[in-house]
Amino acid sequence: HVKRAYPKARLIMAGAMDGYPELAKALFSDIESLEVSDSVQLAGALDRRELSKTMAAAHIGLLPSVLEGFSIATLEFTFFGLPSVLSATGAADELKTSYGHIEIAEGCALPQCKLSVNAIESLLKDFPDDTVLSLSNAILKILDSYPAYLEKSLLAGASFSGYAIEHTAAQYERLLTSLESNKVHDESTS
Repeated sequence: HVKRAYPKARLIMAGAMDGYPELAKALFSDIESLEVSDSVQLAGALDRRELSKTMAAAHIGLLPSVLEGFSIATLEFTFFGLPSVLSATGAADELKTSYGHIEIAEGCALPQCKLSVNAIESLLKDFPDDTVLSLSNAILKILDSYPAYLEKSLLAGASFSGYAIEHTAAQYERLLTSLESNKVHDESTS
């Protein structure tokens, strides 16, 4: 869907798939069957310097995680001023509400009440079409209004101007406190 609207779009996937041969095989098969091999780069495991270079050159951060407690990648995307497409995991909703530079791809994440090994394996084997459509629609929404998302993401990035562990821990604490406050507020109003 994205490739049709933006023919020059490229996907760079960072991370190793060591120990996941079935996932790697399925990924290669999908890339081939979708005829997008010229638009997908599997970068593998990157050291901090190479990952920083990749993120600095990117236009969108993408993390459609099925299960993510609190991803440091979401903060790294924000640090680099990247508009992002995330699943409804970790601090994604909080970051979207606070800064507006994030779109949520519905259906990627499993709700907490449905988390199980079998549910995760089932979703990973066959993402429903509406989940794939939600993901591509979120990407296209950002690309179609890129200047506005970029402006918001740069403002968000100013809030995450430090990369030291102390600064990251402080940001985690602030976001987790906010999430907890919202949870307590939601429970008291229901």
